[in-house]
Amino acid sequence: LFDAFLNVAGKQIAAERFDSAVYTLDIAIKICSTQPQMECQNATILMLEARKGLLKQFVQKTQSAISSDQLFSALQWFDQAENFLYKYTIEPDPEFHNLLLDIQKKRYSNLIGEGKTQLSQKDFRNAVQSFERANEIEKKYSYPENRELKILYDSAAKEYLKTVLLKADFEARINNLANARMYVAQSHAMIDRYTITQDSLTDKMFASLNEKIFSKECKNAQTQYDIQFNTAHKFIAQKSFIDAENAFTKAIEISNTNAGCQINTRNAINERQNILKAVDYQRLLIKINKDIANDQFSEFIRNYTDLTNRSEDDSI
Repeated sequence: LFDAFLNVAGKQIAAERFDSAVYTLDIAIKICSTQPQMECQNATILMLEARKGLLKQFVQKTQSAISSDQLFSALQWFDQAENFLYKYTIEPDPEFHNLLLDIQKKRYSNLIGEGKTQLSQKDFRNAVQSFERANEIEKKYSYPENRELKILYDSAAKEYLKTVLLKADFEARINNLANARMYVAQSHAMIDRYTITQDSLTDKMFASLNEKIFSKECKNAQTQYDIQFNTAHKFIAQKSFIDAENAFTKAIEISNTNAGCQINTRNAINERQNILKAVDYQRLLIKINKDIANDQFSEFIRNYTDLTNRSEDDSI
């Protein structure tokens, strides 16, 4: 039986069906290992031949995939070859060590070609990503510096930066300042990531954006201030002094939060001060009503006395 397996494996090796030969010889070696009197050397020699043959096929399939520009498939075949190599500690042919370099060199070339196409189509975002990946391969494998890649990379990055700044400008124009600030922050991050050298145009775009965002923020703040200020006046007309004080306070807080806008709060501060006695009076009335509702008569008498004294003040 052992000899029959060896005979089949030999035919499989001759036919370059190395994967089948490895399987057949694995069975043969297991049979041999159970019989101490049997000589297993021939099976071991054939197994080494079959494994080397299978490894060579992995290498050939990797090379074929590289030639066909099927780099994902090439990497899969290479991974299989590498795993097989380390699993059985086979000494590979010299060409094996160049396979990964060949794959990356092809990928490097393809990425530059893709980036050029994307750049010509004004797809700046994908173009800069293609050039960035190519640049990473160039550094990782110590390729000679590709001057053309550097120029293309810088050009794509700068054009991509301008598209993001234009998005920020649009958001600022329609008063969507949160998005505008987000795009500005993204632009600054891009300058750092892609080491973009700003030119006069991008400098002007940043300056214009900052001015627009600040102007819009101040305009929005002034609008919110005016709303609260006018709301306070409405409450005063309705004798709702507590609500009026809250509205004046909100108006002043809006100004403080946007200190750079220099909103004039003098009227709000003065008018809030003018109604403080009326505010205290109304708060005392609320306390008295709670005292009555909660049967807290001693508190009621004290608060009512305080209210009576305050009511004598003509300013209320």
